[in-house]
Amino acid sequence: MLFRPFKTSDVEPLTLIANDFSIWENVRDHFPHPYRMEDAVRWIDFCNAPEQTTNFAIEYRGQLAGSIGIFLREGNERFTGEIGYWLGKEFRGKGIMQQVIPDFCRYCFQTFGLKRIEAIVFAPNEASKKVLEKSGFQLEAIHKDAYYKCGEIIDGWRYAIFPAVDEFMPDATSSS
Repeated sequence: MLFRPFKTSDVEPLTLIANDFSIWENVRDHFPHPYRMEDAVRWIDFCNAPEQTTNFAIEYRGQLAGSIGIFLREGNERFTGEIGYWLGKEFRGKGIMQQVIPDFCRYCFQTFGLKRIEAIVFAPNEASKKVLEKSGFQLEAIHKDAYYKCGEIIDGWRYAIFPAVDEFMPDATSSS
């Protein structure tokens, strides 16, 4: 598994790799930029709260490489989660996310009983679109002029994935 709980020792590396405009321009605005040490401490404290099981560090060859998490919807959407992730610049192009995303989705389907996982990708983020498609996500919609980022209105691409029947459903061949 390439995702794990955050550790206190992640504060410095998290601060260094997250303080990158190329990350910020592809994530929602609640992600701070510039990214400071106090942001890393606050994030790690939040992620390590006892009830917190939705946000994790991505580790590659013993180094903090990024983060992945899921926002669990409520009410009528309570069986849906929205995945979010980012990877430090020096870790891109190594196939890390193609390993992490399917494992993380399996974890989320099994742990939270979800029936679908969505991902919203800003239109300019071609790398994220490709990794989601390679991970089994399907494009469902393009939200025209739905997001404001970097001083302009942009489209958002909504992808979704569903649990594999043979992985997450009771054995259909067993008798009751």
